[in-house]
Amino acid sequence: MSPQQLLSKSDVLGIQQSKNTLPPKIEPIITFSEILEKPQEIPVKHPDVSDVSVYAESAIVIDEKTLTPLFAKNPLLLQYPASTTKLATALIALQTYELSQTLTVPSNIREQSDGSSAQLLPMDVLTVKDLIYALLVGSANDAAYTLAINDPSGGYNNFISNMNQLAKNLNLSSTHFTNPIGYDESTHVTSAFDLAVLTQFALKEPFIRTIVDQTSYTFTSVSNPSKTYTVTTTNQLLGTVEGVTGVKTGWTPLAQGLLIVSVTRNDHTIIIVIANSPYRENDAKDLIEWTYRSYVWE
Repeated sequence: MSPQQLLSKSDVLGIQQSKNTLPPKIEPIITFSEILEKPQEIPVKHPDVSDVSVYAESAIVIDEKTLTPLFAKNPLLLQYPASTTKLATALIALQTYELSQTLTVPSNIREQSDGSSAQLLPMDVLTVKDLIYALLVGSANDAAYTLAINDPSGGYNNFISNMNQLAKNLNLSSTHFTNPIGYDESTHVTSAFDLAVLTQFALKEPFIRTIVDQTSYTFTSVSNPSKTYTVTTTNQLLGTVEGVTGVKTGWTPLAQGLLIVSVTRNDHTIIIVIANSPYRENDAKDLIEWTYRSYVWE
């Protein structure tokens, strides 16, 4: 079954920024006149730059600071998210636990988390911090399941419910989660646009921003200090393409290739989402070079 279905643009783009109200008698740190003197830099496209094409069925490039779309191809088309789901899993884990808290790997972990894995041992005890690193660096399905099943307020189902509440809070109108891993299910869907917004939100969290920039991570069992695990990034662009600082890959038979990339050059950060592509890395590299060639920030 394919989830490819175009939603109303007004449904998806209805994101509004709330206004902050200053308490009485407290002066703002930055005055309005100073804001006028130093306005927000907006990306402006060169008029003579040619278009770019990608293999992906859906793709989008946004300016991280302003959420301005810089490139779009079917950005609202429903897609299977595969392991890009784990960005939402990480955010809910941070909301649910303290980083120093310890969780027990379930005894049935092998049956519940086939595919990409950190090879966590059943009944091992690990910190939440290490599980989130394994989740985002190594795309470890067993880490995702461990984080979800241990939810203290209602277990696995409550954790998934919180993931969907997050999507609702961010106005991700195309997104619905049914598992924390990214397995293909008919109602486990998203869009390139929604993934870009989710990524922009996730990267506001310094802990996540640090993790997704790592190429490998080694951690130790709490219950068995002689046992160590090492996970390696699935993002081939980290360390090989100038300015790439994350974020997440994904692949399943139905989703095909997904790739979320954050890139910073000349102090300007962009977020690229590639969905349903046989050549996700090539698509991303082409869009990186095209974007910085095509836009100036004024």
